[in-house]
Amino acid sequence: MKSRVLLVGGGHTHALLLAKMKQKPFLNTEIWLVDTNEKVPYTGLLPGFTAGHYDREDLYINLKILAAQAGVKFVKATVTGLDNAQKKVHLDNGDTQSYDLISFDIGIHARDFRVQGLVKNSVPVKPLSVFATAWQNFLAQEKSEPRLVIIGGGVAAVEMALAMEYSCRNQSPKITIVTRGEILGNLSSAVRTFLKQELSRKNIKIETGQTVSQVDRESVVLKTGQRLESDFVLAAVGPRPYKWLEETNLELKNGYIRVNKHLQSVSQPSVFAVGDCAHFEDYPLPKAGVYAVREAPILYKNIELKLANKNLSTYKPQKHYLKLITLGEKRACADKFGICIHGSWVWKLKNKIDTDFMGLFSK
Repeated sequence: MKSRVLLVGGGHTHALLLAKMKQKPFLNTEIWLVDTNEKVPYTGLLPGFTAGHYDREDLYINLKILAAQAGVKFVKATVTGLDNAQKKVHLDNGDTQSYDLISFDIGIHARDFRVQGLVKNSVPVKPLSVFATAWQNFLAQEKSEPRLVIIGGGVAAVEMALAMEYSCRNQSPKITIVTRGEILGNLSSAVRTFLKQELSRKNIKIETGQTVSQVDRESVVLKTGQRLESDFVLAAVGPRPYKWLEETNLELKNGYIRVNKHLQSVSQPSVFAVGDCAHFEDYPLPKAGVYAVREAPILYKNIELKLANKNLSTYKPQKHYLKLITLGEKRACADKFGICIHGSWVWKLKNKIDTDFMGLFSK
């Protein structure tokens, strides 16, 4: 009798797993992939799409086709619950699916329900497909001097602000970044200084130490009472785990699935979790797609070993990685070991890395 492995979510690690299975499928194993969408976007191309360097079609990995090529059954549905005692998941179409092993790669979202009007009157940076539709609709209006407000102070907020400025550069956009703390606090001082200079050069304003109290249809209201008029509000407020995970019997850390050095749930040995939905117990990892590449071969190996009741392999994440940050036009900067390097050749490097990654799913 074949074992059944259920892959929940088409995140980057699961996509890489399917790409590997095209060359080397699991023996005597039935693999199912469940995702809400047949196509999932690749985060690395989002700023470039926003700036106009890529078409919308360039963003997507076709999970349905990839699954078929790998001999995997694709189910278009959303998981709404997990019963690990019975080894079943509940789907929004009313079905249940059983499994011997299950792996989660469902990612995160960027919705914050604590601020009045934010969910209704802003566009989240994730899910990316939601943003892509909203951005294309906004550009189609061809507003003169559009007013854009980006809520958040991380790399994503700055990249998107620069990309939006470049896309709207002929319309004299007025762009403001609003952040509760210091902007780009997780970057080296050299890169942070450089990016602030880039924002200033593009006339993008920064409001630091500001808390948003309300978002309505035409403005963002700060707790100080200041009102920022807006035609488009982007919420880049940081990662949020999916709430339904709290209703499972999985041990969580701040809403994320706690996993050990084998990418295995600390509470349920038949459960794996990878990507942004997982909390790595040995030390917390930032929510960055670069870890997906090294997680994929370990997940593949550990599914194989777990089905054979053998000792599992250890995932050893890199402690340092190259951060490549786009600058709107076809330029980028690199941050590693506190050094800032920038120029058009850095963008070409990032473009090659991203397009090579997407090429893995079209072979």
